[in-house]
Amino acid sequence: MIELELEAEDFLTLWSHPDSEWMVVDVREMEEQDMGRIPGAISMPLTVLFQQYKKLPTTRPLAVVCLSGRRSAEAVQFLCEKGYRATNIAGGMLAWPGPVEA
Repeated sequence: MIELELEAEDFLTLWSHPDSEWMVVDVREMEEQDMGRIPGAISMPLTVLFQQYKKLPTTRPLAVVCLSGRRSAEAVQFLCEKGYRATNIAGGMLAWPGPVEA
């Protein structure tokens, strides 16, 4: 079972494992993502996610991130209602201790 929310450091440990199947979905607006994002994250701003969530894989667990964790929590609730396995990265990018790419 996937937790609905994981601390950023705990998620980093799971995500960094060589066998990790996690996909990161960044729901921040594009301007916010220009400040840096988690390497390999899929960009799907929250406003777009509600319309295009079916483009996300149902076969992999999703970790959703925003700036502080509020929008990503909303996205996780929505995705779980649609049958996805999703978790919120608590504290968002403000708490992210891992690598960031431009």
